[in-house]
Amino acid sequence: MTDTNQNYPWIANYPDDVDWNADILSCPVYKMLDHTAAKFPDAPAFDFLGVKQNWSEIDALTKKFACGLQDIGVSKGTKVGIFLPNCPLFLVAYYALMRLGAVVVNYNPLYASEELANMIEDSETDVIITLDLKMLYNKIEKMLSNTRLEKIVVASFTDMLPFPKNYLFKLVKRKELVEVNETSRIFHYQNLIDNDGDFIQPKIDPKNDVALYQYTVEQRGYLKR
Repeated sequence: MTDTNQNYPWIANYPDDVDWNADILSCPVYKMLDHTAAKFPDAPAFDFLGVKQNWSEIDALTKKFACGLQDIGVSKGTKVGIFLPNCPLFLVAYYALMRLGAVVVNYNPLYASEELANMIEDSETDVIITLDLKMLYNKIEKMLSNTRLEKIVVASFTDMLPFPKNYLFKLVKRKELVEVNETSRIFHYQNLIDNDGDFIQPKIDPKNDVALYQYTVEQRGYLKR
């Protein structure tokens, strides 16, 4: 048995054509989505409470969102927070930011205001993407006045729901939603994706450019591209 097999005994259970020591080419994170969308355009990517999207649709949305974010000043190196629950927008936002070379900062939707403020300052977050749910938006909106946060992008939660859940949510749980008016610092997601997806692709060094800050209990983690 080789040293490699001694260090990694699970290799013995790998198929014969899987090489643990195979060379893996470096590439920007968004290239993985490009590859998947090109190879499996009609394959299901997301099923959110009955609303289904394929990889081609997700790919197109990431390009449109990248274009909209670029229009409001997001560029390579900009720290952009994602303050979302598990939903399709998280995937779209993440890959849109990867296309721009921005640095994603993941925020737990359950964070208290003090935790949010500390993370915004520590990570140097300039933009945060969230939803029009009061439990999320009300906390983030306050950050515009007491932290370095410059801009907020807000998506409609009910826009992601299928019929008739979208209407029922507005009717039964309307108190959980907040009406958001656009300003010079607050932008609607739907308006930012109203374009042809023709954004300017920056040059990204997958070995050296930081893709993501992931906070843990102990410290901030970094992910290279």
